[in-house]
Formats: sequence, structure tokens, C-alpha cells
Amino acid sequence: MTESQQPLTVAQAARFYPGGTHTGTIIRHITRGVRTPQGVVKLEASRMGGRWTTTLEAIERFRAACTVRSGGEARPSRTSSHAKAEAYLDAIGL
Repeated sequence: MTESQQPLTVAQAARFYPGGTHTGTIIRHITRGVRTPQGVVKLEASRMGGRWTTTLEAIERFRAACTVRSGGEARPSRTSSHAKAEAYLDAIGL
């Protein structure tokens, strides 16, 4: 975190997540991170007066690092088991 970036408390940072999130999620992203195909990604933060602080820029970098991209697009969420189930339901007329 650089000095020019405005620090955010965990509660403030939670409001910048899409749809908002719980403060416990922010702490978990700081301390444990999120597993991605490229490895574990942690939210950049520092301790200030015994409390965690981060920045909007760090949240944006964290979100970008967690986004899985394949040729610029997100991977499809369907698995082979979903495709098999769908084919079976089509075969029996449902």
C-alpha cells in the first residue's frame, strides 16, 4: 500500500465488493487468500493501530487477480456431468 492511497477499514472495504460482503470475508481474503489456478491470491492490507486496513486500489487488484480468464473470457461453469444430465433429460423427453 502506498502513502497516496486512502486507507479503508475492513467495514468500508466490504461495501466495495459487488453486492457487499461480510467483514469476515475481507479478513479471510487478507489472511488466507483465495485459491486460483495461478496460486493463492491475498488481498493487500496492513495493520494500523491493531486493525486491518486496505485500499480501493488493492481491492481492484485482488478482484482482477481472482478473475479466471481463458482467452479473455470466463471459463464456462458447466461440467461434463451437467452436460450428461442434460443429454439424458433430453433423451427421455424432459
